Amino acid sequence: MAILRHLGLERNTSFSDDQKLQVYQQYKQLNAVELEPAEGVSKFRLRTQEAKGEGFVVEGEITSSGQIKVLKREPTITTCPICLSEDTHIDTPAGPMSITELRVGMIVWTLDSAGARLTAPLLAVGSTPAPPGHEVIILRLADGRELAASPAHPVADGRALGNLVPGEVLDGSTLLSVNRELYEGAATYDILPGGATGLYWANGILMKSTLAR
Repeated sequence: MAILRHLGLERNTSFSDDQKLQVYQQYKQLNAVELEPAEGVSKFRLRTQEAKGEGFVVEGEITSSGQIKVLKREPTITTCPICLSEDTHIDTPAGPMSITELRVGMIVWTLDSAGARLTAPLLAVGSTPAPPGHEVIILRLADGRELAASPAHPVADGRALGNLVPGEVLDGSTLLSVNRELYEGAATYDILPGGATGLYWANGILMKSTLAR
């Protein structure tokens, strides 16, 4: 209800696609704030982006009356090539689509917190230039699925691709090989679907967004 009031939508009984997207975006922004209860206050930690690739980590306290006190503000790098290769395809209700063709507001498949498959609009679509010498992990599953992504990109359960080993199970199939190769693309990509999990299917493999934080 607080989000609806903030957007001036509290009296609506139905919502347009644009309004639903606004609600999703506000929800994700609130989830990006890490709150930790303390004596009489809530401590928070928030990562902001001021310019492409640059931002700040802000730490502070919020009192029960809503007063905010900033205790620390440090510069940080907000982008890193930990994303998917440019030839990746994302599962959508209309079929697999190239990740380079996706735009904010387009609909993709995701999972809710109970593990149910559902559709959601994209809240963010990002790309990061790949530096010279950047390497990717090439995954090959026993059922024929393959994926190329940066070593730090997380799979659905949070494991990084670079930490996976052959013989392990990933998304219901056994990993046949996990190879590191030089990336020849100009950029890596990632998306953030609406919903609570940040999960989506890349080349048919369930992955976790790096844009959720």
